[in-house]
Amino acid sequence: MVNLLQKNGNVFYLSSTYATFSRVWTYNVNGMEIYWLAKGKVYQKETFSEKELIQYAEVAFEDIEKELYQKCGLELDGDGFGFRIDIDGKIQKEDYAVDMNCLKEGTYQSEFLNKIVNDIKTCNMWKINYQ
Repeated sequence: MVNLLQKNGNVFYLSSTYATFSRVWTYNVNGMEIYWLAKGKVYQKETFSEKELIQYAEVAFEDIEKELYQKCGLELDGDGFGFRIDIDGKIQKEDYAVDMNCLKEGTYQSEFLNKIVNDIKTCNMWKINYQ
């Protein structure tokens, strides 16, 4: 993850205590790279051309957290979504303990969060549905 953050200035990830895999992805000038991991090792990499780049400068990270937890609640044992973003040399680090299925189904006020959720769904990064 550190290499992707240094290379592209961002890295995002999904994980769960209920899954044997995780997803890590990054956005660059050509699009996005998705890494499919199992037992801490990359077993598949996909690249997607992207026309719309993510804008970080105007993201209100505290609002994202409030909105996520209002819609999905805090999940202490289970799924996680997080990211690291380099904004003008300062690393913004966020980790959210939130149900992945709820996250995927939401529509948010934050354009940033809607973009992330759309990419998760469009690229089938989290196909598991569990109760």
